[in-house]
Amino acid sequence: MLVEINPQLFASFVTKENNRNVIYVVVRKALYGMLIASLLWYQKFRKDLESIGFKFNLYDSCVTNRVINNKQHTIRFHVDDILSSHVDPGVNDAFLKGLNQTCGSLKEVSATRGKVHKYLGMVIDFSSKGKVKFRMDDYVLEMLNDFLSKIGSKDTSSTPESSSLFDNKNSKLLDNHKKAQSHTYIAKCLFL
Repeated sequence: MLVEINPQLFASFVTKENNRNVIYVVVRKALYGMLIASLLWYQKFRKDLESIGFKFNLYDSCVTNRVINNKQHTIRFHVDDILSSHVDPGVNDAFLKGLNQTCGSLKEVSATRGKVHKYLGMVIDFSSKGKVKFRMDDYVLEMLNDFLSKIGSKDTSSTPESSSLFDNKNSKLLDNHKKAQSHTYIAKCLFL
């Protein structure tokens, strides 16, 4: 793409690697999607939360608490997906306002309110007094619909595998595409 934009400037930097044209660059600022960007975001967000009195959980570094008006204010987050809870809605309002001041310069931080929330593939339902219900049926359906090998109504088994599970005489190695798909769906099942 760089060569298409400006061939005179970038063509001399192209090199061949595995029969592909490649340009190596030095990134001077973290870009969204890069591993270092996630780490830098975490460090900044953690510092911001600690500066307003949050104490991080020793067992889960993406959960933090503080006490406001003798009630616990809990923040759970995965990158930039944040779940804030406090019995006083005003505390959540103030937290959202603070998020917009520190993080909302490019785009306003949005929030959802109510008894039912979609969060990281889960439906969290607080509609029954004194109870919370977690569901992931939409997540499972999306996994099944997106899976490249379609599962038919006759694709059933009473056990995960027959007695030949560890008999690999006739096994073929997966191609790279199926290997990547397998890793993806194992990770999705572990998350589930």
